Amino acid sequence: IQLTLSLHATNQTTRNKVIPHMSGNKIEEVVEAVLSYSERHNRKITINKTYELNIPVLKNISFFVDSGDFLVLLGPSGSGKSTILSIIAGFEPQNSGDVFIDGNNCNKKPCQDRDVAMVFQNYALYPCMNVYNNIAFPLINRHEKKEIVNQKVRTIAKTLHIEDILKKKVDKISGGQKQRVAIGRALVREPTLLLLDEPLSNLDAVLRTQMRKELFNLHSQFRITMVYVTHDQSEALSLATKIIVLDGGEIQQIGTPQEIYDFPQNEFVATFIGSPQMNFFKEYNVFTVNERVYSVCLFNQTYIFELVESLNLYGCTESALKVNFDKYSKTSAFVLGTSTTLLSQ
Repeated sequence: IQLTLSLHATNQTTRNKVIPHMSGNKIEEVVEAVLSYSERHNRKITINKTYELNIPVLKNISFFVDSGDFLVLLGPSGSGKSTILSIIAGFEPQNSGDVFIDGNNCNKKPCQDRDVAMVFQNYALYPCMNVYNNIAFPLINRHEKKEIVNQKVRTIAKTLHIEDILKKKVDKISGGQKQRVAIGRALVREPTLLLLDEPLSNLDAVLRTQMRKELFNLHSQFRITMVYVTHDQSEALSLATKIIVLDGGEIQQIGTPQEIYDFPQNEFVATFIGSPQMNFFKEYNVFTVNERVYSVCLFNQTYIFELVESLNLYGCTESALKVNFDKYSKTSAFVLGTSTTLLSQ
C-alpha cells in the first residue's frame, strides 16, 4: 500500500515540479520514463514482522535503496537489523508488506531466484573445498563455462589480494582471508544486491579497520548496491552513503552520515551516534530580572545559572541560539528546536 502511494506521489511531483512547462503527450512520455527508471533501479522495502505470541519485531519498516547505494542498517542488538536482511534475502517471510527488487515483487520468490548475494557474520564457507572452489561455487552451480569461471575467480581474487591462497583449504587461512573469500564468493556472481550481516565483527581492531577500507574501495570500484548491518557507529559513518537508525524494530531516522550526526531527530539517535555521547541539559528555562535575560538548566545534577547578554530566547522554535557555557562544561551548548531542551554537541 505504501509503495502505491509513493509511486503516485512521484507521478504528481514529476507532473507539477519537474516539467511544468510541458503539456500533452510529452508529459506522459517523461513521466512514464521516470517511473520506469525508478522501478528498474530502486529497491523498495515495506514490511512488518511478528514472531511468537504476536510480539512485533519489525513495525512499519519502509525504505528505498537506490542503485549504487551503500545503505547501512545501524542499531543496538535486538533492533531488527538482521531480520530485515533475512527478509530481503528471502530466508524468512514477512507478516505483511512487500519487497521490490528492480521493480519486481519478490514476496513469493525463493531466495535463489532473487539475484541477491549475502556475506554472513561467520563466513559460512565450505570446509571441504579450497579457496578457489569456494569462490567458484556460485558460477559452477549456474553451469557457467570453465573458462569464464576461471577468469572471474582470478579477477576477483586479484582484486581482494588473495591470489596466493587459492589452492589452500579454508581452515588453513586467517580470519581476514576468510572474510575476503566470503566477499569474493558473493561478488563473483555479480548480484543485483549484496547483503552483509556484520561481516567484520569477528575480526580484531586492526584488521577490522583495514577491511573497512577495502569494503569502501570495493564499493567505489564495482558500484554494486549494498545493504550492510552493523551496531558499530564508526563503521556506519565511514562506509555509508545512507544510514537507517533502528531501535526496537522501528526506524528512528534515515539520512546521510552527516545529516544523522549533525541533526539527530530524537534523543535515542543523539545518544547512539557520536563518541563521546552528546550531553543533555534538562529543565532548561529562561527568566528576566531588571530587563536582563538569565538561563538556568540542570546539568550533571548541578543547576547552572548564566547571564545571556543581548539574546531574546523567547519563541526560538526555528533557529538555534548559541549560549556560552564554556565556563562550566568546556563545551558549546545549543538551544535546539524549542526552549525546553538544550543539547551539547
